[in-house]
Amino acid sequence: MVAYLDSSVFDAGLTAMGTNANKVFIDTAQPTTYTAASSTNLCGTATPGGANATVGAPAVYNTDGRKVTVAAINSGGSISATATAAYWAVAYSTGSILYASYSLSATQAVTNGNSFTLAAFDISLRGPT
Repeated sequence: MVAYLDSSVFDAGLTAMGTNANKVFIDTAQPTTYTAASSTNLCGTATPGGANATVGAPAVYNTDGRKVTVAAINSGGSISATATAAYWAVAYSTGSILYASYSLSATQAVTNGNSFTLAAFDISLRGPT
């Protein structure tokens, strides 16, 4: 185990996610692969940019880590299944990379053909600031 990592190590990964992430998915179960996020568990998809979520620059997380904030999805999230959305996922479709996933603050029943919005959320790494 490493006793110390400079913030730049954390920031490099968070910056790569911010630079490359081009999909935000909502899913029925927590995905651990790109395929699970984009297909197996998929309820809906938003493409970052414009009114949709973008990943911000790395910043201090509380007193012991680094974070990025994913801006709110205010429009453009498209529901593709009638199901219960329980998780979000941030991914890079070109490289089939699932960067991060976590539970929604509350589950939500969704209907195929409708749209969704999502409040802003943080993705954090614990460690040095």
